[in-house]
Amino acid sequence: MLEVGTSALLAELGRRDKDALPVLSALAETGVLQTRSPEDDTSVARSLLRILDEPRHDGFDGEHVYWGLLERLYNPATNTQRINVPFATGAWEAGTCVSAARVFVLISKHPAEYARMIVGLTSPDASFTITRAYPQPVLFEQKRAWLRGAFAFAEIDERVLRITVRPDDQAVPRAILEQTARLYEEYDFGLRNDKNSRHLIDVMLQSALTNYALRGAYASAADICRGTGRSGVPFLDALGRPDFGYESLNHDILTQRRMAVV
Repeated sequence: MLEVGTSALLAELGRRDKDALPVLSALAETGVLQTRSPEDDTSVARSLLRILDEPRHDGFDGEHVYWGLLERLYNPATNTQRINVPFATGAWEAGTCVSAARVFVLISKHPAEYARMIVGLTSPDASFTITRAYPQPVLFEQKRAWLRGAFAFAEIDERVLRITVRPDDQAVPRAILEQTARLYEEYDFGLRNDKNSRHLIDVMLQSALTNYALRGAYASAADICRGTGRSGVPFLDALGRPDFGYESLNHDILTQRRMAVV
């Protein structure tokens, strides 16, 4: 049985768009709709309502954000890195596999966190925050040094950081371009044999995670690192050690050791 708050949100969401009711009911049945983010206790249902109620970034249609999110939550396999418009380099394949793989984990295992990130990335501010603890002093200092000059952060408790994760400045126009040029306009929730190309929410989150791993050096329009000119996130650094940005995706994005500090 749904808790009172979630039941009311489901009713309100159904009232806004009756066509979405079967999907919303399925998400409620599987427990996805009522899951909550350990970051701020926001449920998936509340995030969906925020998308409909609050302003989205210029060029982003809230209804498309809403249906794209519903499609991903209902079937995480609809998450994709497939593109239908080439990058500035002429490439027709995205090197965002590292980020896309982590997005799939978020949708499958942490749907409320995924939904919260999408709400933030499609808002006028185009960002989301994470609050993470780094108990080991050495790692804490490494993290602060790595973030400095790339991403805004604040120490809100002993060795606890609140970090603002942003995509690069080309992400929004790239997201609008890919949304407009999608291979299929219809939302099929994975029933079509041929997978669709990226939705704007795929572009925004993949760009944000890739930008984070590359320490703010990602260029969405070309899908390359501005520093190296290469596509993708390296597993190892120049000295053959585990790349700090790559490891940061695992620790800062996928970990559930979140510190909900208000």
